[in-house]
Amino acid sequence: MSGSRLDRKHERYVFSAALALRKYIKDLKKLVYEGEPPEASGIAGRPAALSNDDAEKFIKKLSEVEHIIDDFIEKFNPDINNEPSVSLTYIWISILLGKMEGIVESLDPRSLRKSRGTMPQELESYLDKQVKALLSLIRELRSTYTTAVNRKT
Repeated sequence: MSGSRLDRKHERYVFSAALALRKYIKDLKKLVYEGEPPEASGIAGRPAALSNDDAEKFIKKLSEVEHIIDDFIEKFNPDINNEPSVSLTYIWISILLGKMEGIVESLDPRSLRKSRGTMPQELESYLDKQVKALLSLIRELRSTYTTAVNRKT
């Protein structure tokens, strides 16, 4: 789309975000039509598919969202095709590790204390140690397998 390195950085970010949004749309369709929850939803119980009428209304509106997201993908990566792409693999690795990092950060005892109140010292010590270890590993993976490091553009 544009030539400057900074512009490409922004374009790659928009493209990555659009890919993540496309995945959410896919998850929403499975949820609405099949009652299939997104991976690792963390919510107890099993959802039910919506009625055909409700599902169609929802999907019709969702298709408007999908159209805009597809425009983002086309605009910010016009040479996209159906061929497997290692660059896309790195983009997805970065997106998924970022989501994992956010979830793990929410398990930090300091965050939990603010949102859930005090906890037993044994649990706090355990979580503190494990959260630090997880964040270190996830961040190491992100720094090694990031789109910026591995993309040739």
